[in-house]
Amino acid sequence: MLTFKKINHHLIHNQFLAGLVVFLISLAVFSYLQFYNGIADPDAYYHVKITQLMSQRGLITDFPWMQFSTWKEGFVDHHFLYHFLMIPFVNFLPPLIGGKVFQIILCSLAFLAFYHLLKKIGVKYSFYFTIFLFLCPTLLFRIDLVKAQPLSLIILFIGLSFIFQKKYFCLFLTSLIYVLSYGGWILLPLAAVIMAGVRALNDGWLAGGQEKISHPDWLKKFIFNSCRLFFTRENLLLIFSSAAGAAAGLIINPFFPQNINFYWVHIFKIGLINYQNKINVGGEWYPYTFWQLLQNALAPILLCVLFLPILLRYFKKAGLECKFFLAFFLFFLLLTLKSQRNIEYFVPLATALGACSANLFWQNAEAKNDLNKIQPKLKSILPDSGWPKKLFIASCIIIVAVVFSFSLITTKRALVDSGTSYTLYKGASDYLKSHSQAGDIVFNGNWSDFPMLFYNNDRNYYIIGLDPTFMYLYDKKLQQKMVDITLGKRYDEAYGIIKNELHAKYIQAAAQNKEFKSILDNNFRFKKVYEDREGAVYSVL
Repeated sequence: MLTFKKINHHLIHNQFLAGLVVFLISLAVFSYLQFYNGIADPDAYYHVKITQLMSQRGLITDFPWMQFSTWKEGFVDHHFLYHFLMIPFVNFLPPLIGGKVFQIILCSLAFLAFYHLLKKIGVKYSFYFTIFLFLCPTLLFRIDLVKAQPLSLIILFIGLSFIFQKKYFCLFLTSLIYVLSYGGWILLPLAAVIMAGVRALNDGWLAGGQEKISHPDWLKKFIFNSCRLFFTRENLLLIFSSAAGAAAGLIINPFFPQNINFYWVHIFKIGLINYQNKINVGGEWYPYTFWQLLQNALAPILLCVLFLPILLRYFKKAGLECKFFLAFFLFFLLLTLKSQRNIEYFVPLATALGACSANLFWQNAEAKNDLNKIQPKLKSILPDSGWPKKLFIASCIIIVAVVFSFSLITTKRALVDSGTSYTLYKGASDYLKSHSQAGDIVFNGNWSDFPMLFYNNDRNYYIIGLDPTFMYLYDKKLQQKMVDITLGKRYDEAYGIIKNELHAKYIQAAAQNKEFKSILDNNFRFKKVYEDREGAVYSVL
């Protein structure tokens, strides 16, 4: 027990040691999760391939590989720094393995950045709240995919720490870097606005004399004071620093000015409006029901349920950081109920809110007095000394260890089950590389197959990939025609559409697309030239 107390003391008071332990535990966990023969998300093939092309050809400013999409003439690498940082990993290791190693490091740094954020705002048990994140399998699954999500979390956590510390120049630089790193860069300027709003409401409440809430004009005065105080020098400087950094990132950008329209489409049309009711977008864009969210983020939600009453009880004593996390949490609760892809932000924000609420209880004088009043009752319930106390502590440790193990095993199983082989569609791609001309268009039957085809064969061009929205915005009618053909419809029109409207010389059809393959097999103008267990390649005569 003495050894545990010493370890606990060092983890609480030695920030460097605790941070190192967080990083090492994260390295071990994510190495275990990535140790399987496959890739869990098809987009990983795209990220690795574009990184390879950057290292070989320099900056990629156009994207002819998706011929019938807004990317063909308006390409923007919205993960530019993510791909740039990945270059040494895909060059000195087998490319897909290098991408996974890079992701392990980024995920570990994301956990370290979260610990750093909690420590900066004075959360006493920052180490344990950071380790708590490992109890949420959905978070582990999402950030373990070879995508830019952990880099986004790193930058966001660092940016939030600069917001709380009022380091405006650092916030400016962080916002600039965010734009070059991730398509969701708008989150940091938005966080600055929310922080300014929280501060204005807090100061407006104090200025309005909250003790006179029964006065008939109190609401009017509260709103007036809050609006007036929103435009203080401190708030304007905060918002301007982040907004100016984001603007600089947009302008001092290798993809300027086409990135302006791209982000309008990416953030607002795809992110907020979303076309899930019109086209079959990726699963991450569909909403959670409340019960699905509860199931996928049970641990952080329970943490909030446990500690949020403390925040409400001592709300007047709470710091701005705690009130900010409450507002940001509610914002992401709505976003996550709208699109599942926001779960990787919702979980750490819920944990941060729980951590701040618990911290308020431990460090607030009024809370300590209340605790002293209920301590006799607690002592009568909880074991105070001897073997009952040791047994209680051991039981808690065992429970946490079991939940931790279950979380890792569940995540690993989900990654393996959703994974694809490193060599998926390599046979079809090799055939196309050796039998087609450079620049020949290949009609890919599934938009989700594009990353694997692109990774294995950049000699040819394809119809669409990554997200069907890009083709929908390019040509709605043509996109619908393509979907109909792959579903086994438009039998008589298929050849004319594929040859004359899409100008395809080859067709790639996955084995599971039986309706699509039926059209191709029963039309003599499509000649099957290659087939394996993954699918077939047809020549358009």
